[in-house]
Amino acid sequence: MTHGENIAEGLALAESQAVIEVADRIVAGAESDGVVVHVVKPPETGIVVAQIREPLAQKRFILADVQTVQAEVEIAGVRGWSMRMGSDRHAAMASAVCEAEYFRNGPHRGQVQDLAAKTLRAREQKRAQQWRSLVPTIVEFEEVLERS
Repeated sequence: MTHGENIAEGLALAESQAVIEVADRIVAGAESDGVVVHVVKPPETGIVVAQIREPLAQKRFILADVQTVQAEVEIAGVRGWSMRMGSDRHAAMASAVCEAEYFRNGPHRGQVQDLAAKTLRAREQKRAQQWRSLVPTIVEFEEVLERS
């Protein structure tokens, strides 16, 4: 996974209020510097089909339809795009602003990078905790067969 993909993923998963706050600072800074923030594609709600691969047979199947919001902006000639699960149009627009800021190496790039990294770290910590809670329930079939 590339660093840009990490940024997009982190922004897509970030808490709405956190991404909106960073985007508000970006827009305010851009406006004070005379930089235009142009909405290329306003937030649009849609549906994405979520597929997973069954682990034993390795066959794909449709799990569910997921509501998403997409948005695209341009800041100083650099485009930012976002897709977030749910229906929060404001957060989708904010994520697109943050992505454009990151890729244009704008003055708030570090804040965008920190938010994405913090979000991904929190997700990994949550997954690790969930895994630790499941470990005691794992059955080792080889052990069961040897004891029989």
